[in-house]
Amino acid sequence: MGFTDNAGTPRATYASFADGKIVVRSKQERPGYTERTTRIGTVVYEQKHGAYQGTLESIDIFENNYGLQWHFRMNDGAQTTLLTDRINGSYAKGIISSLANEAYDIAQPISLEPWRIDMENGKYIDGCNVKQGGKALPRVWCSPNTPEDKRNGAKPLPKLQEATLSGKKAYDDTDQINVLKDEVTKIMDKLQTANYAKFDQHVAEFKAAQAAPPADGPQNQSELFAELRTKATSAPAPDDVPF
Repeated sequence: MGFTDNAGTPRATYASFADGKIVVRSKQERPGYTERTTRIGTVVYEQKHGAYQGTLESIDIFENNYGLQWHFRMNDGAQTTLLTDRINGSYAKGIISSLANEAYDIAQPISLEPWRIDMENGKYIDGCNVKQGGKALPRVWCSPNTPEDKRNGAKPLPKLQEATLSGKKAYDDTDQINVLKDEVTKIMDKLQTANYAKFDQHVAEFKAAQAAPPADGPQNQSELFAELRTKATSAPAPDDVPF
């Protein structure tokens, strides 16, 4: 699992979405990474991937130099990767809208597949599809601008609220973000319930092992020490050790 299209490259700890790709960043130069200067003047080295496969561990909101961000904590079985997107980012909207589907199995890995379509006049649309078991997880929510005959059963997110700030038009997406937050709360509740169930299972297995030790081995600590002493005193002398 993990990143699927750059075999042999170092695995990343932090990644984000950009230009229809998952971008892994490093503060140090690495083979296969491209140097770039960010908007705040920081030099970073990047490598782009077409997809990521792993199991979701959590979804959080945090704030950095770029503002509020969604924080998707994933694990590919070998390492944890932290994927981020803007609080109003279309990649995050696609991911959350798909994970809100009842068909999503939180115990199984998913594949995140970002995309971008370039339009005329330099405009573009982007997003992220989510697959599980090789099949797409249909979105529960879609853009309010999506025609009704193309929603495929998805509900439209609330429309942006238009406002005027310093004489300029601006759009408030608070209602949309609140819907996504509600969905994340439900997803996290399912994850927490599953984690509690896992913990209870481990406790039960531990207690069962304690109650029924192997019949052919030492039954307690005293017997274990006695067995070790017997083995030590019966070991062959150096001259008796075969070549």
